[in-house]
Amino acid sequence: TVLAGTGNVTFTGAVGNAVNATELEALTITSAATTLFSGAVTLANALTQSAGSVATTFTGAVSVGSAALTGTAFNLNNSFASAGTTAFTNSGVLTKNAGTNITSTGAFSTTGAVNLAANITTTSTDLTIGGDLVLAEAAAPTLSTGAGTAGNILVSGTTNGTALGVAESLTVLAGTGNVTFTGAVGNATDALELEALTITSAATTLFSGAVTLSNALTQTAGSVATTFTGAVSVGSAALTGTAFNVNNSFASDSISMR
Repeated sequence: TVLAGTGNVTFTGAVGNAVNATELEALTITSAATTLFSGAVTLANALTQSAGSVATTFTGAVSVGSAALTGTAFNLNNSFASAGTTAFTNSGVLTKNAGTNITSTGAFSTTGAVNLAANITTTSTDLTIGGDLVLAEAAAPTLSTGAGTAGNILVSGTTNGTALGVAESLTVLAGTGNVTFTGAVGNATDALELEALTITSAATTLFSGAVTLSNALTQTAGSVATTFTGAVSVGSAALTGTAFNVNNSFASDSISMR
């Protein structure tokens, strides 16, 4: 257990290892301002942070039994793997860079915003973004709970990309789980933000806000119903599913629903 109050915590080398499961296997940061893990973090049991007032940064790969991390900003600059649940209570932004992914055997959740350049995958368990989801410049990540399996995907805030540069795209795969976008998806401010969305599989898909994409809106499979509550304006729409509920305007250069 490490308690630094308003001070900083720094681990320059690796924390734990995979040699055997009876060495250091659990770590708790009770309080800190900035926490920095410069090396790999390898724990068979829980990684816990109870409070962090500035930022927590993981430079090396993380492999833990579970993760329950409370703080402000989180920077995941390498792979992040959890064999159990992964819960970030973040009042600031959780940033995941490109190149490596987040995997969680149990449910994955954040309470705040996420800036994402990589995939997030769970194993038949829920995946929840509790704030706004912003895709990093030129990113094309996938949110997945597994093909053909249960596990709901929820984005509680808006879903968009990064202005200028190259347009972003997002793929969502929920198997027999549900997909919910509570806030707007895309916007008309810039044609180089999030401009394409693909729902690979889901039971019920709900768009509670507007959907504004200059490129394609695609759904490959939907076993129950897909509902659009807000206005839809997309470059094209190719939607495969069961029932479709279009409860507002729907504008596209081409539309296919089957």
